[in-house]
Amino acid sequence: MVIGTSIPGVQAEVTAEKVLQNNVSGRGLLSRAENLVSGIPERVPAWEDELDSHRHQLEQLRGGSGASFDRAEELARMEEEFTRLDAEINGTDLSEETEAEPVSGEELLRIIGSDELSHAGGPKEGDVIKQSNTFATVAVTQETAEAPAEVFTYDADEFPDRPSDEQLRTSESCQRLSRHPEPALISRHWDQLTEFERAVGQVDPDAERVVEAYQLGRYPVGTPVTVRSSSGEGLVDAVIKEKGPRGATLMDAEGRELERFKDYSAGRTIVRGIAEQIAKERQDSAERAARRAKERSPYQFIPGEVLAEDIESFGRAGDVVVSSPSHRSQALDPETGQVRDYRGYPSPGEYETLPPAYLTGEEMEALYGVRSLRVRADELRCGDVVEATQIHTQGTAGQKVQIVSRTPMAYSDDARMEFTYRPVEGGANEEGRKKASTVVEVLARTTGALKAQERARLYWPDREQADVRGLSPADAGTAVTFLPADGVLAREGTVEVITDGWANEETVVISSPGQDRVYADRASGTVVQGRAEIRELYTEGEPQRPVATPGIEGHDVSPSIDPEAAPELLQSVSVPPAPGGPAMA
Repeated sequence: MVIGTSIPGVQAEVTAEKVLQNNVSGRGLLSRAENLVSGIPERVPAWEDELDSHRHQLEQLRGGSGASFDRAEELARMEEEFTRLDAEINGTDLSEETEAEPVSGEELLRIIGSDELSHAGGPKEGDVIKQSNTFATVAVTQETAEAPAEVFTYDADEFPDRPSDEQLRTSESCQRLSRHPEPALISRHWDQLTEFERAVGQVDPDAERVVEAYQLGRYPVGTPVTVRSSSGEGLVDAVIKEKGPRGATLMDAEGRELERFKDYSAGRTIVRGIAEQIAKERQDSAERAARRAKERSPYQFIPGEVLAEDIESFGRAGDVVVSSPSHRSQALDPETGQVRDYRGYPSPGEYETLPPAYLTGEEMEALYGVRSLRVRADELRCGDVVEATQIHTQGTAGQKVQIVSRTPMAYSDDARMEFTYRPVEGGANEEGRKKASTVVEVLARTTGALKAQERARLYWPDREQADVRGLSPADAGTAVTFLPADGVLAREGTVEVITDGWANEETVVISSPGQDRVYADRASGTVVQGRAEIRELYTEGEPQRPVATPGIEGHDVSPSIDPEAAPELLQSVSVPPAPGGPAMA
């Protein structure tokens, strides 16, 4: 004897010998059954994970070419397992005939056009409804000379068989149907559908379509249609006689013009014989989808890409894509070393760009001290190349992907990062999530993803660094090249030291021709005035030009700093001795 459910693993077997020997009591059997059933909710998440895993594997198996498939048997087993798990989780009995099942879900919504009970012709015998988060079954009593027909609801778990009319009226478990709040229709038996609704359920999607009456003007004169009779029960076959701004005029097979509301009911209409039009619309839709798949927003460009054409509201041909601290792509003008400042929003398009350049192993080691970089998931940058499974649980093992965009879902170690990525070898974008604190290995990083200070350390390796707070009045007049935070990557200026500044503090001032002065408190190193922030000073040798990024021939590319960058002062300064002044270490 087996007690439990039809779900594998939620069963217990009791031998006849134990029963005959009175080793098992009736109460004991009932307790074992209750324990089996009570544990089902806790096991549902594990089953759902297993089902998702099977779905993912099934899609991978289906993704092969049309050639001979050497894993056909495995695919068949996976499909069988998928069907079984799906049936178990959704409570479906695979032995039942599908024709006997009530209409529900998307199919019911397509047939009736609404899930509100009042828009579905009211309650009918056998309907399953949801009201105030409670599911119930509808029963309608027989009308008699003594009492009119009444509508009740009952719990199908408590009453596996429909209660009698007497039980409906007397049982406390059965309630008269209330229309407030509005019940939602969950399922309805096929034989309770109207003739028009059954016709809608049998529509051929390749040649027919269900539309509202006002949409008939989209179809040519002579197109056959089926509408509801004025009673709302029968069907009326007609053709479009002429089109108008509010729909179309219909006529029957004899050419008699039909009157709305008298001959037929306005509303949903079945349009027939439009296979060619549907095929053309599908083809047009597929072509539009294919064009959209090739289109990119400039904000989706990978840092390091070079624009091959002008893009309105973004940048010009020759500009290099760089990533701001907010991880949004921007266009950098290599002539000025300044980020383009556009107020509009660029439209997606089929834009041409040159591929990005990547850091070499030597450059990675010079910047980070290692050739293989490991960072937290929330420290990944657009353009980084990683293995798919490291940013998406359902990613393909061993597949190298490039991060297109990154979005923090919240700001904590327990929060998750949402990534959009695409395969390095080409393909459609995919999305995945990973915990922010997860450690991820960066396989490659583009030069355009570097921060300004990283570029400076990489391309000005011979410069000594010292604290800006070590400046003294003797350094006044020193010519410097510095990195501010207003989008200009390398600005030449002159150091001035003003004593008795704000709040009697000494203030470092860097003045640049044609630019705002930059002020910083010499004692604390913090900026006290000016749109720019002193990030790094370089004065060794001749004045520096914007630094070229190697790997992109013909493009003079400089590091970028976003104007919204954090106001920290990196205090990396290299100042030669001013005339008569001491050298700073």
